[in-house]
Amino acid sequence: MITSEKINIYRKYKGNIDGWARRNKRSEHLLMQDEDWYTIDNFIQDLQLIKSNLASAYYKEQTYARLKEQCEDEHVIKAIEKLVK
Repeated sequence: MITSEKINIYRKYKGNIDGWARRNKRSEHLLMQDEDWYTIDNFIQDLQLIKSNLASAYYKEQTYARLKEQCEDEHVIKAIEKLVK
């Protein structure tokens, strides 16, 4: 489950998983796993395709269904959308 705390960690390291891994702050690594990081990365990539009008309506629908399923709440979804450039 992607939470606000995980988004804050992702944002803190500006999406740089290597920086996060090297920092090795125990409290952050207890809260967030590599899989969470990759999930956020994938959502950002999917939303970039949608924002650029390079995705079908079905792809958009499926992406938002996964966001709702894997994110804690709408606030988290909005936070991920804000990470899209």
